[in-house]
Amino acid sequence: MAIDTGAGERKTNVFISYSRRDAEAADRLHEALTAQGLNPYLDKHDIAAGEDWKARLGGLIESADTMVFLISPDSIASSVCDWEVNHAELKGKRILPVVIREPGEGVPERLQRLNYVFMRNPDEETGALPRLADALAVDIAWIRNHTRYGDDAGEWETAGRPSRLLLRGASIGEAERWRDSRPPTAPQLTETQSAYIAASRRGATNRARGWTAGSIVVALIAIGLSVYAFIQQQAAEASRIVAEASQQRAEESQAAAEASEQRAVTVLATSDLRQGTDLSGDAETAADGMAYLARAAEAGDDRAQTRLWTMLQQRSFWLPAATASAVEPAEPPPAVPQDILDRFAQVDVNGELQTPQNIAISGDGRRVFTAVGDVPNQITPMVKVWNADGTPVTDWWEPPYSGDFYLYRISGTFNHDGRYLAVELEGWRETSTLVAYDLETMAQLETDITASGLLPQTQSIGFNSVRFVERPATSDREAETYLVTAAAKGDAVVYALFGTRLEEVARNRHRAAVRVADIDPDDQWLMSAGWDRSVSISTLHTFNAIGNLVFADSVPTALRRSGPAGLMVQGETGGWASYNLKAPVKRKPMPVAPLDTEGGRQEACLRITDPYGEGQTRFEHPSGLLLTAEPNRQVGAARAGEPAKLSPAFTADLYVVCASDDGSLVTVTTADFRTEIWTADFSARLGPAINERAYFGDGSTPEKTDWAAISPDGKRVMIRSSFWNPPNLELFWISLWDIETGLPLMDRTAFADDGLTDGVVRSARFAGDGHLTFIGDTALTPATLELTTPAVLPAALPDYAEAIAGQSINAQGLAELVPNRAGALEAGNRLLESLAE
Repeated sequence: MAIDTGAGERKTNVFISYSRRDAEAADRLHEALTAQGLNPYLDKHDIAAGEDWKARLGGLIESADTMVFLISPDSIASSVCDWEVNHAELKGKRILPVVIREPGEGVPERLQRLNYVFMRNPDEETGALPRLADALAVDIAWIRNHTRYGDDAGEWETAGRPSRLLLRGASIGEAERWRDSRPPTAPQLTETQSAYIAASRRGATNRARGWTAGSIVVALIAIGLSVYAFIQQQAAEASRIVAEASQQRAEESQAAAEASEQRAVTVLATSDLRQGTDLSGDAETAADGMAYLARAAEAGDDRAQTRLWTMLQQRSFWLPAATASAVEPAEPPPAVPQDILDRFAQVDVNGELQTPQNIAISGDGRRVFTAVGDVPNQITPMVKVWNADGTPVTDWWEPPYSGDFYLYRISGTFNHDGRYLAVELEGWRETSTLVAYDLETMAQLETDITASGLLPQTQSIGFNSVRFVERPATSDREAETYLVTAAAKGDAVVYALFGTRLEEVARNRHRAAVRVADIDPDDQWLMSAGWDRSVSISTLHTFNAIGNLVFADSVPTALRRSGPAGLMVQGETGGWASYNLKAPVKRKPMPVAPLDTEGGRQEACLRITDPYGEGQTRFEHPSGLLLTAEPNRQVGAARAGEPAKLSPAFTADLYVVCASDDGSLVTVTTADFRTEIWTADFSARLGPAINERAYFGDGSTPEKTDWAAISPDGKRVMIRSSFWNPPNLELFWISLWDIETGLPLMDRTAFADDGLTDGVVRSARFAGDGHLTFIGDTALTPATLELTTPAVLPAALPDYAEAIAGQSINAQGLAELVPNRAGALEAGNRLLESLAE
């Protein structure tokens, strides 16, 4: 409904919603708004008797531009007024609330959020009327169009949304501009209005397409069959494009799958690299470590290849020999003759005959050991030494048991002439201990020997073998007496007799009970084997592992040294297998520059802490990078004309700061021997902190880090740490690390320099050809550690490493024996020998 003024512009339609009890106030407002030139509606003036009031009121509300709602307690409680407000909101009408009486509580939230006009008395009516008229005039042009489009959309909706009632031509753009220019205070479009405008645009688009389609049909008919052929060609081309797109999607999907698989391979290889590196650092698990590194190298991890390659250069391995030499049968331990067993079948213990639980005899057959006792039956454990003819050497004595339960088993072992006696004391559900005696002086030797090992405690666990090994005096050495023990918990240990004490001089650890343990005739090696077929060799007195852990074909029963670098292992069938200790890689010597002609660029560092001098606070690196020590454990780095960049605060005191040759990277080492590699602006750290301390051991702990040098390719860092032993001996260690993972890439190597001896290693440098060179004076024999694997090796290196280890790691992460190990070793040896030619 539109009411035009004489000038052609219609008046603003206002619907007044009110309660019948507020009729007087509604009439006054109706008159006032009419006087303002507006067109207000009141239901009592405009609704005929008997008329459908909802239809009539709905029409008036829909035709109105704005609803004025008179708020009073009665209008808030009126269901008709509530319906009117709901209908106005449904049609998107602007609502202006006018308070004529205080409503109290219960005003709907939808009205509470609106701005009220107060007309509660004549004075407020006089002052508020102009403000109400102004409010009704705000955005009135947009509001009037809202009403117009609401009427048109309502008619279209009521008629079933026919296309004939939609907007056409320029009217569509006009409606869209109106829709898009809604003022912030104006009501929202109704769903019907939005649908009406959108449908009008779609109708115009479809009509345009229809005209275009019609034109194409006419053109096609005119062109004829030639056009049909063209269409067929276009269809074929479209099919080709679709097929190519489908093929491209398939290829992209395949590439994504391959990339995902490659990521999984990379993750597994990195995991194998970490596992292999950790395991290969210990002689007991070196074979496992090599197998994991081999799997990582086979997956293409160049760091694993480098680690295997440096390992083959630095270490010696026990490799099976082609043939086994003849070996004298092992001498069995002395058996107790039957006449001795008969003679000591019953022994007198303080006037009572008892049956010994253990009888032992010396190697020369002259002395006999007996042990009695049964604590559950109240027989005190006692031991006694006799001459073979039955005459006593000692009285009965009670061995010194200090366990928590009671002595369960006692056994004795003599040396050859019966002077020394080792007594094993095994408590109930306890680990055995050994007590040793010098029977010549009747004194207990100072010792602390238990059946130790890596295996868990069981009910009762003791020694599988205990025996004395004696070496007679020669022109160049005194007589030696050793006690060799093989524990069921996994340790093989050698103790040397020094006066009145037995002192440990060698130990091998197995992950199974020790089957056999022995020392070589020159007293240089401890050789032991476990029930898991593992064979371990180490040096006496220096505790150094020799070669890798060997896994024999069957459980070893005897071990023999064969020459300076040979090992014989007897299996359960009695046959012997031969192994040779050798370094697999024999490379041609590389020329090494003397120390005094080699540039000291990598050793040019900021030494913040110096235990033998005054620390530095600033240092200009040869690259032009200025390094400074800052407060709060921070480092500064700057180039000429540029502001300094500060590092984060470190957790330990700063020790030494170095830089790469070009000054793009900085290494920071703290007092806890942790080295971090950063970009020179300290915006990013490369890889995790390198923890050198994790690889320290007894006798290999330095007091300071001297420097950290970054390789030319920025992937590795070499660290030199040292210990000064006054007056003139320096012990130092060289280690090499992968920056990305923080893992070592070589065996940490120790050197000694007294400053006087010629031809010794005094430092190490990165060479331009990818090698690490150990340098010294002109008398030094060339020494090089290759870091770049020869081109022919990457494919063969994993197989050769697995052959050395004797095992591989399958897809399930389980160790498997290497098939045709001898053939794989032979092929690898031939390849390495060809590289040395």
